[in-house]
Amino acid sequence: MNLPLFVDISLGLIFIFLTLSLLASELQELIATLLQWRAEHLKRSIELLLSGEKSNDLPGIVYANRLYQHPLIATLNQEAKGPLAKLLRTLSQVMGQIYRTLTRTRNVFGHAKSGPSYIPSQSFAAAMLADLNLKEVSRKRSWEQLVSYRSTQLRLVQDFLQALRRCTGDRSLLVLEFDELNDRLQAIADDLSQRRLTYSTALEQTRQLFVDFLDATEAVFGDREACQEVIRRQIPYLRHVIALVRAEPTISEVIEQALSNLENKSYVPEQLKHTLRSLALEVQNQAESLFGSVNHMEKAVETWFERAMDRASGVYRRNAKGVALLIGLLLAIGTNTDTFYVVQHLSKDSVLRSTLTQAADQVQITATTSTPAESTAENDVSALGESPIEDSELGDRSSTSQQLKAIRDAVDENLEDLPLPMGWNPVVLKEQKLQAEAWPLPILRRLLGWLITAIAISMGASFWYGILSKIVTVRNTGERSDNGSQN
Repeated sequence: MNLPLFVDISLGLIFIFLTLSLLASELQELIATLLQWRAEHLKRSIELLLSGEKSNDLPGIVYANRLYQHPLIATLNQEAKGPLAKLLRTLSQVMGQIYRTLTRTRNVFGHAKSGPSYIPSQSFAAAMLADLNLKEVSRKRSWEQLVSYRSTQLRLVQDFLQALRRCTGDRSLLVLEFDELNDRLQAIADDLSQRRLTYSTALEQTRQLFVDFLDATEAVFGDREACQEVIRRQIPYLRHVIALVRAEPTISEVIEQALSNLENKSYVPEQLKHTLRSLALEVQNQAESLFGSVNHMEKAVETWFERAMDRASGVYRRNAKGVALLIGLLLAIGTNTDTFYVVQHLSKDSVLRSTLTQAADQVQITATTSTPAESTAENDVSALGESPIEDSELGDRSSTSQQLKAIRDAVDENLEDLPLPMGWNPVVLKEQKLQAEAWPLPILRRLLGWLITAIAISMGASFWYGILSKIVTVRNTGERSDNGSQN
């Protein structure tokens, strides 16, 4: 077989595979939409993430349902608008119910009929930390720590003032000044509670107020002989105790507090508790304040979710590849597309080769001029197993969808009246029978031909369009002009 003949046969075969792959992608997308495969796979993946890869773990299922009810996630499941859209959504839900009944699988969405097919990592992390009430718990723990420090120092200062009053015999000594100190300390605690001050700033201001109060008291009563002994013994001690400031609570302590505050602790998966504690230890030293640690914790949960969804996307693609192979086999049998017969028919029918070659050229030209220059076929994830779980794929998915639409339109335009060597018509069946006579089991030849076609279809439309584009480019480069020179 000479090279031009081989190229023409290859182009014809690739064009047929491209046509069937586009049909297969439409069928699989329709099935995935009706049965909500993506949304269901995402929900199951989150359940496994929460429960530590334990299938049908009750705490993991219950807590995942709880997260799905959070507004940040619930709003991602957009309801259909308009009569037609609502009808299609109802049909999808009915098909899903029938599918679960036949397969005896549970409704992973709980009491809901559907769920989002994509959750951004930021929304997931924010929903989980909001469910734990982490920011409020951290704010409260910081406030309690400051109030505890303030109360301890106030008691010591009050005892010191009582000793001074006994020395001077004046029971109202520094009462107003002490009340003013207490009010200013309360104002600092309120500012911390309202996030107008950081813990470190509030603590330093509190400590400085105590130091200033002691300095002023010592300056006023230090020269009084009756008070010198009390001041000499207690002032240094008070200064020392005031200097022993209490560190802000750690993110690990806050996580423990948040977990203990949950109403239904038994329905929080143990694996999730272990994961949160581990993440807290990782971020504990990455920020100087508890507020910063909470932000780092949110980023850590986002990263944890993204990595899990990377694995979930891989599983989804593998599952989708298997479904694509099954759909490809059904299409190969349904259209009677036998690769062996197609190749042999193309090698004998020069008119069909020429027609298919021209159609392939036109598809490549039309699809290339109809899509953006930066859009490439390689961006597609087989066009069948593409998972919407990952945010990073959104841009590629958009350009891929546009590319495939242009290819589909171009193929449709060139399929009219195109005599493809496939189908169950008597002519094709007779030729297939004659070609298989040399085989010990003639049906085996057709089965192998169908299987090869099925495998080719499962490779995806973008795969075949990419190969078609390369072959057309090489072929056109090698064409000769009318005067005999090579173009």
